[in-house]
Amino acid sequence: LQGTADAGDDITFAVAVEPRLRTPSSQTLARIGLPGGLEVRKNEMAELVRAGKVDHWEVRDGYLDLYWARPIEKSFELAVPAKARWAGSFAARPSVVYPYYEPGKEWFAEPLAIRIRNTFGNGAKVPPPGLLAR
Repeated sequence: LQGTADAGDDITFAVAVEPRLRTPSSQTLARIGLPGGLEVRKNEMAELVRAGKVDHWEVRDGYLDLYWARPIEKSFELAVPAKARWAGSFAARPSVVYPYYEPGKEWFAEPLAIRIRNTFGNGAKVPPPGLLAR
C-alpha cells in the first residue's frame, strides 16, 4: 500500500503470505502494521473468517493481527478491506509474519504508507479539523 486516497474512501490492500521454511508450528501469525488514518472494515473481515481465508483477526497496538490455525503450505494473497478515515500522511511500522510459537523465525516487510486527502466540500462526510468544536 503506497498511494493516495480521499477521506471516506473504501480501499483494499493486499497481504501476501508465503511459506519461507518448513516448521512444526501449528499456527501462523501475520502482524500487519496499519498506517494511521485507516480503519479496518469489520464486516468484511468477518466475511474473510466465514470464507476460511483467515481463522481469527484483531486490531491492537497499531497492527492488524491475522491468525491461521495451521502452517502456511503455499503462497496466497489476502485482500484486506479498510476505510480511509482521517486526512494526513501516514506510515506504519513494519509488518511481520512468523510461526506463532517459534520466535526467531520472523520475516519482515516494508511499512505500509498512505496519504489521505481531506475532501470536505467535495461531497465527503469528513469535516475539517475544529469545525465540530464551535
